Order: sequence, then C-alpha cells, then structure tokens
Amino acid sequence: MANSEKVKKNIIHPSIEVIDKYTLKFHLKKPYPPFNYILSIPSFSIIKKDKNTLIGSGPFKILETNNSDFLRIQKNEEYINQKPFINKMSIHKIDPLLIRQNFDLYKSFDLLLGIPRALADKVNISNEFELNKINSLTFTHIFFNMKKRHFRDKLKRKTIALTLQKSFKNIHRISKFYQYNPHFFPKGLMPLEYYDIKKINYENDRLLNFNKTLKIICQKHYFNDDMIDIINKDFLSYGIKLDWIFVGSELLTVINKYDYDLLIVSYMGNFPDPDGYLDPLRKNGILNFGNTPSSKLLKSLKDFRFIQDPAFRLQNYSNAFKIFEDEYYLIPLFQASFPIVRKKNIILPIAKYRYESELWKINRN
Repeated sequence: MANSEKVKKNIIHPSIEVIDKYTLKFHLKKPYPPFNYILSIPSFSIIKKDKNTLIGSGPFKILETNNSDFLRIQKNEEYINQKPFINKMSIHKIDPLLIRQNFDLYKSFDLLLGIPRALADKVNISNEFELNKINSLTFTHIFFNMKKRHFRDKLKRKTIALTLQKSFKNIHRISKFYQYNPHFFPKGLMPLEYYDIKKINYENDRLLNFNKTLKIICQKHYFNDDMIDIINKDFLSYGIKLDWIFVGSELLTVINKYDYDLLIVSYMGNFPDPDGYLDPLRKNGILNFGNTPSSKLLKSLKDFRFIQDPAFRLQNYSNAFKIFEDEYYLIPLFQASFPIVRKKNIILPIAKYRYESELWKINRN
C-alpha cells in the first residue's frame, strides 16, 4: 500500500474501508496476484483493544501465562473448520545447541523443532524418537560483499561461483537437509523453465594465485564439517584462504556492518511469491545481503509486477532473474529443509512446503 509508512499509529490506511465490525474492503490501484498471500502472513493478527482479553480465531487459542519461557494453547471449540486432534499443547523455548550436548535432557518432549541443520545431521537420538524434515521454500546461498574491490571483476565472481556449484552438484548427498539448487528461488516457486540447468563452460585461469585471506560469515551449525571442507578446498585451489566467523542471533547486526567478504545466509520469503524474496536484494531495505547491486533488476520488475495473468507475470520475473543471476553477485547453492525430532507415537501431517504445513494437526498414535 502506497505511503503506508506515513500513516500514524491506530489510523486506518485510506485504501481500507470498514464495512462493519466483521468486514473490511481493500481498494487496490492495480491487480496484484499475491495479495491474498500477503493477507495470510502469520505475523498479521487481529487483537482486541483490551490486551488482557485474549482471543483466538484459529484451531487453538492461547492460555494466559506469565512465563516467557513457554506458551500453553488449547483447542478452540468455536473454530468452525476441522478441529485439532489434541486438546492442549505446551510450547517450551530451549537452546537448540543443548540438544546436541545432552539429548537425554529432552526425552520428556514429544516434538523438537528448530534444531540447526548441521547438528541434526549428527545428533544421536534414542529408539524412542525419529528424525524427520519438512521441505520448505527456503534458500541458503553465499553472497559476495560487493563493497569489496576484489569482487568487482565479474569473471572472478563467476569462476568462484561455478567451481562451488560444480562441487556440490557432483555430490549425491552431503546433508539430509540441503538440496542442491543453483538458482536464487527455491523450487516450487517459479515456472519449471526457470530451473533449467544451462550448459556451463567452467573458466578458472583468471583466479590462479589470488593469494588472499577472505572473511566468511556463517551462522553457527548451519553447514556441517563436510560442507565447510568442500568450500575451503575450492577456495584454496585459487590461493584463497577463508577465515570463518560463526555467528548466532547477532547475524543481522553483523550483516549491517559489512565487515566480511562472503556471507552464507538462509532466507525464507514472507509469502510464496517472488516478491516475498526481494528484501535481501533491496538496497534500502531491512536486509541487504552483500550490498547487492539490484536497482536495475528491481526497476525491471515494476514493469510486470501488476500483470493480472499470474503465469505471464511469473514468466517475466523468470526472465529478469536469469539476467540478474548471470551477474554472479551471489552463489546460489541450496534449498533447505527443517529438521523435526518427534517421538514415534506422534503423527505429523504431510507437508510439502512450510507454507502448507499445519503442525496443529499433529496427533498421538
């Protein structure tokens, strides 16, 4: 919505018309196919003015709690669609790293979510549990810091990118939770033609004797040791030694300082449309991975963002991103899954993508 940032708190945007206490009408200047996706973003909620009175319009409603370390929810009997199979859930916040150190401490839990992928690759679980995953529309790529002079040479960026892509392409299975995908967008988002693998001429003569140490930022336990070894080996073949800096919750602070040469980062869009993945490419946005030169790309997207035919719209996005990816400002590598450790008597709903997964449908066998 135009000029949303200028609307004061508690004031309704002029494009929204209140019909009655149950109905809103949105006035759009142009057709926008992903609009319904945006309305269903989980972080958008309706709350009462009286914050002490909790409400719930979904399958569960929140039980009040004064403890910030856990949240209790119970079945919402007024929910008009399929009701949950279970009556109550208690959701506890824990440090995922502690699971790796002592898994036995968490045997009282039925379901463990959010374990870092590298830890999940190695965690030893008892016979009582099983390790599963949910496929997602999440990418994990390497971004060049384009503020660095040594990355201004496109051929150097391309050579590094193609070498890494070739290495990971040739390995059948290096992790349970990463699928090789040399494209910016995860599979399942764009037209099939976008994901065609073109024949590549691998060039490597320009990077011999690069003779530098580069700083690479990565979140803790994102990549397992084998993945890190491959990256180190490929860079070393060009005389590049990598200085690995592993970060935790301070990742966004580190990104905004731009004190790195390379950045390994995962990102999941706000909604399942290409527009939901543009924040990491916006120069003045909340995120900007690698200070990526994207103004030309973003300008070209405006020409067909509001095309009403969704297939034709996505085809134009596909063409624009193919041109953009050929600049090699980043190294597209993986589509990521989410690890889930569950007790064997817990039944999970089938979920193709995280957007479609409905963990509230879990049941006990």
